[in-house]
Amino acid sequence: MMKTITSRLSFWVALASLWVLPRIAEAQPFPVGNREVSLFDAARNREVTLLLYYPAQSNGTAVPLASGSFPLLTFGHGFLIPATSYADMAGLLAERGVVVALPSTEGGFAPNHDAFGKDIAFINTWYRSGQDDFFTCNGFSALGGHSMGGGASLLAASQTEANAYVGLAPALTNPSPVPTAPALGLPALVVSGSVDNVTPPDVHHQPIWNALGSDCKVFASILGGNHCYFIPSSVCDLGEIGSGVTLSRAEQQQTTDDLLWPFLRYWFGGSLSDWSAYLQAITLDNRVSIQETCSEVLKAFTPERSIPVIFPQPASEWLTVQGVDDLIERAQLFDLQGREVAIEVALFEQGIRIKPGASIAGLYVLQFCSGAQVCRYRVMFER
Repeated sequence: MMKTITSRLSFWVALASLWVLPRIAEAQPFPVGNREVSLFDAARNREVTLLLYYPAQSNGTAVPLASGSFPLLTFGHGFLIPATSYADMAGLLAERGVVVALPSTEGGFAPNHDAFGKDIAFINTWYRSGQDDFFTCNGFSALGGHSMGGGASLLAASQTEANAYVGLAPALTNPSPVPTAPALGLPALVVSGSVDNVTPPDVHHQPIWNALGSDCKVFASILGGNHCYFIPSSVCDLGEIGSGVTLSRAEQQQTTDDLLWPFLRYWFGGSLSDWSAYLQAITLDNRVSIQETCSEVLKAFTPERSIPVIFPQPASEWLTVQGVDDLIERAQLFDLQGREVAIEVALFEQGIRIKPGASIAGLYVLQFCSGAQVCRYRVMFER
């Protein structure tokens, strides 16, 4: 079983220090493509259906994927809410260069939450592992969902690798995600509506956030927001009668996007300066009430010294590091759970080359030590 990528304090700082992988560009929006997909999970003898929204070469259904490399968000739907209800959100993210998978399983009156969580995990693993002939995740992915999907995606988090979690009014599922949440170190954003009648925040959203074991997590309560305004009008609205919502649906969705996109952008490879500005901005936003632990982690950040050139990214075998000086005493490679990985190091005039001693694939932290100075960089291997 694969374990979720963690973000314990020292290695969260390492990830925050300098991004050496390609970043999501703030450029002209991509056209948006969509397609229905059916995958088969042989281990469970189960068909897993989903809607895929993606950066495309032109707008439309089943159009070609845009050229480039893209991160993935697998986002679970709420109880009796069709996956198509999240098309607006998925389309916005696809315009920005994110592929969004919306599983359409477990849509009936008696959903199996455990099975839904396994579906979410399977989709994420499928696209991360390079099995798909249409899209392969670039190494960055997030799990998330609304209501039932928010709880189920946390059940999924212990069964697959991911870089972040986002929950919109996440519900306590059966089984509950709370017992396994302390072991999940992935960065988390929980967005709640303060007058949610369907999944009251003090019963559902707050206990989930409290249980999460991440060093970096944000709880954003949209003041006057409710459970169902995260999506267009649906059967969900019947549960919100008398909720006391004071926002329009459009206002709640705009606030959600203002919280969600900068969070995802950073954990998909964004800049530290943008992340710091985001954390400051949300605490001053009068539309929301914020609890967060990420600022404390930032206080531990120490800027890097000279910036080397590290290539290729991802590396299939040897990783070349140019621009490091002769005073480097030791190079080390760590996985994102803090475990050291054995490497072979070769010196050359302009730097060093590094080769892992075993076949690995994924994100790692490369650390150089020179006297009292320690420099860390995030790198990726694909073999």
